[in-house]
Amino acid sequence: MIAGTLEILVVEDDVDARETLHDLLEQDGFRVTLAGSIAEINALGPDEWSHFDIALLDRRFPDGTIDVLLPRLRLLAPHCAIILLTASCEHEGLLAALRVGVVDYLTKPLEADALRASLQRIARLREAEQRAQAAEQLASLGQMLVVLAHEGRNALNRTKIALQLAKLTCDGDPDLAPVLETGLAGCRDLERLFGDLRSQAGPLQLDLRPCDLYRVARDAWNDLEARREGRSARLILQGAPEARDCLADSFRMKQVFRNLFENSLHCGTDPVEIRVQCQAITPEGKPALWITVRDNGPGFSPQIRRQAFKPFFTTRHEGSGLGLSITRRIIEAHGGWITLTNASPGAEVLILLPMGGPDPALSILETATALAPNPTPLDPSEPLSPEAPGHPPSSNLHNYLTPASLCSSRIRQSHSESGSVE
Repeated sequence: MIAGTLEILVVEDDVDARETLHDLLEQDGFRVTLAGSIAEINALGPDEWSHFDIALLDRRFPDGTIDVLLPRLRLLAPHCAIILLTASCEHEGLLAALRVGVVDYLTKPLEADALRASLQRIARLREAEQRAQAAEQLASLGQMLVVLAHEGRNALNRTKIALQLAKLTCDGDPDLAPVLETGLAGCRDLERLFGDLRSQAGPLQLDLRPCDLYRVARDAWNDLEARREGRSARLILQGAPEARDCLADSFRMKQVFRNLFENSLHCGTDPVEIRVQCQAITPEGKPALWITVRDNGPGFSPQIRRQAFKPFFTTRHEGSGLGLSITRRIIEAHGGWITLTNASPGAEVLILLPMGGPDPALSILETATALAPNPTPLDPSEPLSPEAPGHPPSSNLHNYLTPASLCSSRIRQSHSESGSVE
């Protein structure tokens, strides 16, 4: 679990200690909220507690101790990991706290290394729980997917044969032939997807070739023409020419863009505007792409940010809940990394992708540990350049990527170009 995806509540009555914790945690890439008393804790409702992944709670306050509140906090925020901060090790009291769900306690004066170690343990445990839950859900549907893939391919073969016969008998009709070819291309895509279903347990097989990501994004947009019918929506592609090309599986990357565009179209109200920009950077001396997909919709709620990549999590009645899960699987198969954040306004998906395909020497998943929690709003009236707001400028890259191995990444300086697709 990446630090930039975790939100921490710090409740400490000592102002200096509170500010020190705030600075330390923000430096490590966490999002931090501060409080200073039991009264402030009591004022938090279930909706507010749902934002927090971890709570660092001082045990003693001028207006009482936290012990009596712990059972109530476990009911309000069952998902939130609670760590107690205590100046005295009263074993009976601490044991009672652990029995009601406190995951750890740290003694004062607080040591930064001890705090970091505790947070890392919680993050690893949370990630393991999420993976176990996802594996259980996938296993429960595994047999059904195998049956679906088998029967679906039989029906698809009949459709493909019918389209091929129609193409042979259309007598070169200039209007009908392209339509039939589009149908056959869709059949080929479905054949590959059904093959994926039959081998879901194994690693994703990539067909890596030189790939123009902007052409792939346009193809994904064109595939959604029926979904856009009757709506006001446009796709804007911006960025430097050398930031378009990489070694990737174009079919898989089209799935990525199509899933992201579908989400934006579903959540946004007209006029929908989706901006895609690729930027060339060199973390650890290895060429990579910084890809931003931003819309002008309502953005991601804390609950969606926390659960969006879980298989079968969806906010749509007709949704499968697999779109973003598949998207992350594709990006990680390419050796990349993906996260969700909010722009102002709108939702933003940030992707870091090796330009030359999966590269064991480039530890993107380890080095890209945090993104700026609140990217600078993008000014739609200005064409983007490598120094544009909303993207990591060479002089301020540490606000987007840590640690220092990425901070020294060099952004390739070049002129930007943009295009709009209705």
